[in-house]
Order: sequence, then C-alpha cells, then structure tokens
Amino acid sequence: MRKIISIRSYGVKVGSTGSRFVIISKEGKQILPALDISEILLYGKAISITTSAIMLAMKNRIPIFLMNSSGRPYSIISPIIATGTILTKRAQYSAKNDKRGFELAKAFIYGKMKNQERLLRLKASYERDNASEIRRYADNISKLTETLLMLEYGEQDARAKIMTLEAIAARENYWKGFALLLPDGFMFIKREHRNARDPVNMLLNYGYGFLLTRVINAIIISGLDIHAGFLHEDRSGRESLALDLIEEFRQPVVDVTLLKMLRLKELKRDEILDTNDGTKLSKSTLQKVIAALKERLEEKVSMLSIDDWIVEQARNVARFLRGEIPEYKPFIA
Repeated sequence: MRKIISIRSYGVKVGSTGSRFVIISKEGKQILPALDISEILLYGKAISITTSAIMLAMKNRIPIFLMNSSGRPYSIISPIIATGTILTKRAQYSAKNDKRGFELAKAFIYGKMKNQERLLRLKASYERDNASEIRRYADNISKLTETLLMLEYGEQDARAKIMTLEAIAARENYWKGFALLLPDGFMFIKREHRNARDPVNMLLNYGYGFLLTRVINAIIISGLDIHAGFLHEDRSGRESLALDLIEEFRQPVVDVTLLKMLRLKELKRDEILDTNDGTKLSKSTLQKVIAALKERLEEKVSMLSIDDWIVEQARNVARFLRGEIPEYKPFIA
C-alpha cells in the first residue's frame, strides 16, 4: 500500500529532487519516492510546497489536499488531464433522475445502516451494563433497513424517504448506542457536524475529513465527477458523490478506530484538546488519530485492504453506471 504524506507542523517545506519528494522541517529532512505516495495532505497555513513538488505530484497523479483546522479538505490540486472516459461522466449525469441513481442512493444508505448495526452488535458483546440496550438499538436499525429495501423506484418522494430512514437510524438509534460504548468521562449528547466543541464530535469530524480525502481520490481515479451525487443534494462546491460514497465507510473506518482508541485509553480525556486552545485537538491527538486511521485502512477485508476497497467501490459505481454490472453492492464490513 502506498503511503499518505500528512503535514500539520508550522514551517514545513515540501520540495522535490528528481522523482522524490523532500520534506524539510525542524526535525530534519525526509526523502520519499513519488511512486510510494498516494496523496499529500497539508493541514494549517504556515506550510509551503514548491511548484516542482506540485509538478512531481501531478506527473504521478498524486492529489494534494489542503485541509482546514477541523480536518476537512477545502481544496484539492489534481492533474488537469481527465481520468476515465467521457462516457463515464455522461452516464453519471444522466443517471441522476433515473432508476440507476435511485438504486445507488439506496445502496449507499443500506451499506451505512448495516455497518452501524454490525458495529453496535459487535461492541455490545463486550459490554456488561448496557449490552441489552445497545442490541435494541441494533435491532431497530435492522428493521429500518428492511423498510429501506422495500422502497421502489418511481414511488413518490423515494429519495426523501431514504434520507428519513437514514436520519432515524442515526439520530434515534446508532448515536445513542454509540454513546453507551464510550468510556466514563466522555459526554456525547448528539452528533454535531460543524463548530463542535466536545472531544468526541471533534474527533469524528477530523476522522471523517481524513476519510473524505481517500474517497475523493478514489472517485477521481475512477473517472467520476465528485460533485454529481445521487443521495446528497447538488450544491455549488459540494462534493455530493464523495459524501454519498463515504457513507458506507464511516463506521468500519473512523467510528471503530476512535472507539478502540478511547476504550483502550490511547486517547486520554485530558490530553485530547490543545491546552492553549480548548477548541482544537492537540497536536499529539492529531498524530495518533491519523496514524491509527492509516493503519485501519491497511487492514484487509476479503483479500483487499480497506483503502483498496474504497477505490474498488468507486470503480463499481462507474461500472454500474456504464451498465457493465447489473447491481451495485455496498461495502459491508
């Protein structure tokens, strides 16, 4: 598996020599072959990258993501040469309002809900006090997935019904079960996507931001348009397809990793936030989370690493849209 370069320290410079990236920081110089790199993530403001390093990245089709303080990508530098075929994008655009788009939207949420259910059932087996309640939430999600499967293309407000079922599964069941799995000392009242101030939501947002870069990269590799989705509404600048595809990977990549780190005290309550700014995650926390997520992506499920599965699923979306496969099956860990 190729490596991800993630830089978050002030004053770091990314350059290149020949076919290698050169990273210069206070700790010294690091030289990495471009062929070993899958993407570059730049966090913060005081980081510089030379045009020669950008050219090397583009030559090797390595995307460069600029990340905000919450860990979400706000910009991407990618090759101007289109990947895939125009046939793929035309099929994608035409599928928005036909049965293919509906089936994809349904599959994305089915995968998400099944992974939510599986995570709760797995973790409940290690619980003493809350096991029955957590299993009840998992049972509720299972019933909601059955309702989801009954939805048919052409019925009124079908996509709105998919989103409603997803919201009920998450808000009324999954996150309540998730909260019961957290160790003592962590308060998790509800899921907050923006301007979160509690450590758990901040960790989730940061983790999802990192995962989003992998999904965006996979979509670009597959020749699809990241902005033309089937579940999330189109909005100027919104990565709708990436937000669609990420749904089936949230639990098996980010949630399971963060729960493990919190329960094993790899992330301690009094060390998660920056001591000088309680609205930000500490530098050591960011390093630990990224390292753990990279490790999780390298783990294999049915012969492929999860990172490879992300690419494979993006390619399966493209294959389904072009009519090369009869059905899109979501990733269920």
